[in-house]
Amino acid sequence: MLVFGLVTVALMAQGFRTKTIVGRIWMGKAAAPNVQIDLQTSYGTTISTTYSDQDGHFGFSDLTGGIYKVSAVAQGFDPVTETVNLGESGDEAEVSLFLHAANSSGPAKPGPLSSPSLQKKALASYQQGRKLLDAKQYDQAIAPLTEAVAAAPLSAMAYNDLGSAYFGARKVPQAQRSWQQALRIDPHFAPAAVNLARIENDGNHWQQALKLLQKASGKGADTWPFHLERGRSEYGLQQWQAAFDDLNQALKLGAGTPWPQIYALRANLYVRAGMYPQARHDFETYLKLDPTGTLAPRAKRIVADMVAHGVPEPAP
Repeated sequence: MLVFGLVTVALMAQGFRTKTIVGRIWMGKAAAPNVQIDLQTSYGTTISTTYSDQDGHFGFSDLTGGIYKVSAVAQGFDPVTETVNLGESGDEAEVSLFLHAANSSGPAKPGPLSSPSLQKKALASYQQGRKLLDAKQYDQAIAPLTEAVAAAPLSAMAYNDLGSAYFGARKVPQAQRSWQQALRIDPHFAPAAVNLARIENDGNHWQQALKLLQKASGKGADTWPFHLERGRSEYGLQQWQAAFDDLNQALKLGAGTPWPQIYALRANLYVRAGMYPQARHDFETYLKLDPTGTLAPRAKRIVADMVAHGVPEPAP
């Protein structure tokens, strides 16, 4: 019987981001608390509902690009709706809603991105931070993203990106605090849950990682990073079939952006199942994608051992 060493995979993948809408609702010059805010498709179908907080702030996260309508309904006031095009405004758009008493025309309503100066500052800082983050200038991105969360403290997306900047700058404790704050704002925010789960998995805290992902699994979770981290958690907990299913889903959803370590991890599962040709194929795939990677020396030894023992390539 062939016995091959198992490879421990520690992924340090950069956090991923979705789109979000943040806003504030006003009643004259005063913020309007506890107002129902509906997020609708461009055709007027409501897909999510929230309520403004005591300062009139609200937000919707885990959105894809496209056109949305943000509507407010309050007794004694005319309904108000603004249109937001996330395809044009980037990954975060701001909207201000102004309530007017029923049967009162009131002043002309501003466009979706004309907002108070504080929120304009938040958006400008956020966009500057995002450009630096996308350019992997992590240290430089921290300052503008910190300004963004200070000006827009209810943006889970801004806190998530600030965490990614800290993480890229190797400031892990600060990254964790930022991602935890994102989850306090939105407990179901999948990107922050995935980023925190990655750290827990890297520390072999698989149960904690799985709990984080379970809370986020109902909203925006069907992405390859989510399935990857859940697969890593399940692998650590020896939930072999669940881990295999999630790793396969991660590879399916991440097609075109392969992460070599996934193949090394799945190869270990094939070894456990006695499926040595498939294991050899995955180890060799890993070596093709990352021939000088951290796991490459060990993977080469395992493949050489398999070849020496006559393990064939799997049938096409």
